[in-house]
Amino acid sequence: AYQLHPRVELSADLPVTIGQVHGFAILEAQGFPLKAPNAAGLGAPRLMARVQILKQSELPIVGLAGVLEVRLPIGDTFSFLSDRGFVFAPRLAVERSLGPVRLLGNLGWRLRTAPGRFMNLYVAQEFTLGGGAIIELPTVGPFEDNQLLGELALATPAEAPFTFSGSE
Repeated sequence: AYQLHPRVELSADLPVTIGQVHGFAILEAQGFPLKAPNAAGLGAPRLMARVQILKQSELPIVGLAGVLEVRLPIGDTFSFLSDRGFVFAPRLAVERSLGPVRLLGNLGWRLRTAPGRFMNLYVAQEFTLGGGAIIELPTVGPFEDNQLLGELALATPAEAPFTFSGSE
């Protein structure tokens, strides 16, 4: 990550999967013979830009930022390490500090240029929602600035958000 300005940060990362297991034996037993995905590999590189719109110190309610994430279609799609096309994921992030606790939330959209596909399952555009909390912990011996983080990330199809029609 590189901070261009006190309110603008650019970052990039390359996810690496060092191990994953699969349940393809169950599918094979049902008559769907499939080659097992690779257990490890490189994922889709991600580029991100974050612009801080509002600091909590300026208006003591919440901090607000806009985030744009772009994922490049490089990586093994068969092994679930990458999408088949580019992914654009803009989101709005909000934060509020309450003493030693920081509450976090975000709301966004995940736009895929090519839908993800596995057998008869297609994953296209999604609404995204996330929340979390960071709790400051005391210094323990040589360990300073300790934090405990909990988070939850949700995604739902944009075509039929928060529905279970057709699922069994």
